Amino acid sequence: MLLPSTTMVTFCIGASALNTLSSDLGQQEKVPLYHFYASPQGHRREDLQTVYDGLKAAGCKKFAWLAGDSTLDNKEQFFQPDTRYDAVNGYQDVLLPAKMHPDVNYLLNERLFLAQNGTDAQNRICAINTAR
Repeated sequence: MLLPSTTMVTFCIGASALNTLSSDLGQQEKVPLYHFYASPQGHRREDLQTVYDGLKAAGCKKFAWLAGDSTLDNKEQFFQPDTRYDAVNGYQDVLLPAKMHPDVNYLLNERLFLAQNGTDAQNRICAINTAR
């Protein structure tokens, strides 16, 4: 097993904290790509909620939460539009268009997806970066 069999694994880097997202929107929403990556203060709680709900609906049962400061940032100015990659590990169901910046969150999700044999099984581990 890649990660412990807990329902949530938290990686805390830097001084930022994460409030656990728990409400259920009851519908599949998508987050506009530019909107998701645009804020220098961090991802908006509403967007994180939509991503969390969408990843759960896509089959993610366990989450690696990346919370921190600029150690994990993925600021828009570092990525040109042509450096966006096809979304992986459930993000293709929650981002519009289905693209991701090649940041630490993308790389971790790509590795998690590959380590789980690329399966769409209903027991997947997904990462969510709450930092910007």
